[in-house]
Amino acid sequence: LVLFERYTPAWLVDVTGVLLLLSAFAALLALHNASNRYLYALGRENLIPRVFGTTHPKTRSPWVAGLAQAAFAIVVLVFCVLFDVDPYLGLLLWGSALGFLGIIALWALCSLSVVIFLRRNAPEAGIWRTTIAPLISFVALTVVAVLVIANFDLFSGGAPFVNEILFGLAGLAVVAGLARALYLRARRPSVYAGLGATNSADADDQVV
Repeated sequence: LVLFERYTPAWLVDVTGVLLLLSAFAALLALHNASNRYLYALGRENLIPRVFGTTHPKTRSPWVAGLAQAAFAIVVLVFCVLFDVDPYLGLLLWGSALGFLGIIALWALCSLSVVIFLRRNAPEAGIWRTTIAPLISFVALTVVAVLVIANFDLFSGGAPFVNEILFGLAGLAVVAGLARALYLRARRPSVYAGLGATNSADADDQVV
């Protein structure tokens, strides 16, 4: 809002502040919903306690996952209050920057997986769709990810030690995820085979 305060009338600054808050709320609401769906899918696929994969008998919403995610959000907010972390310049920007980088990395990996999947299962689709186009996407997204990492302080607005902590958390999540996947493939192949099988609620949802 600093630029608006410098170059625009006061009423426009107020309108911009309201729009900024509404957009932040909409983004966080979408994040809350996505987190619920992830917990729900993990519960359905027996990666976490099955209760997280249940739905409400009336609304069919993943309410257990929603309550768990809301409780976690409250814990994070209390932590920020105790340590005097700014809700926008700290919590929102740090989380958004890390999430932004994570999404780009996932898009890049998804583009690469498209090459492997289509080359194995649909080679008749042609080299452009099975190889060239997804590889172009992979290279472009990788370049963007590298640029984000190189300029991460512009996205997070945090001090160097904050960015190091965020990178450390991201690396830890990747290592833990890979280790869990390898464990499941070796020790619980039936669960491993079902990874990513949950797309939406269906008739066999368990309700509680």
